[in-house]
Amino acid sequence: RDYFKVMKQEDKEQEAENERAPSTPVSLPSPAPSPPSSKKKMSGKGKKAAALEKPLPPAEPPEVTTRGALAVAAVSLAVAKSSAALQGLPLYSHIAALKQQQPSSELMIPTPLISLLSCGKSSPGKLNLMKEILLIPRPGMTMAQVK
Repeated sequence: RDYFKVMKQEDKEQEAENERAPSTPVSLPSPAPSPPSSKKKMSGKGKKAAALEKPLPPAEPPEVTTRGALAVAAVSLAVAKSSAALQGLPLYSHIAALKQQQPSSELMIPTPLISLLSCGKSSPGKLNLMKEILLIPRPGMTMAQVK
């Protein structure tokens, strides 16, 4: 308690001191301009002064997000997990059962797409005609059959 009384007293003293001696800004004399040089400057090839100043990249605009999107996603995940726990099913099985009318004993793995050729501006060479060539296997094939 004594510590705060001492701090309050010091603050009052400092405020009183600031009121007694108002601070006046002191203006410093501006430096004298340098005399023009009598030597003729040699102009080299290109502009050297412009090379020293690099332009600042424009500030990236903030990413537009929907207000409350994280809250909606969190509530959705909590509802899905709790309903799966109430039914005594794993989460992936519960989500698969939501899609189908009756629970299935077999779960289908999504079809993998295999990139055969990737082109574009980032790739070496001049293959700017197409971006990517994908191999889409027939449904039901195993990974060993696709390779």
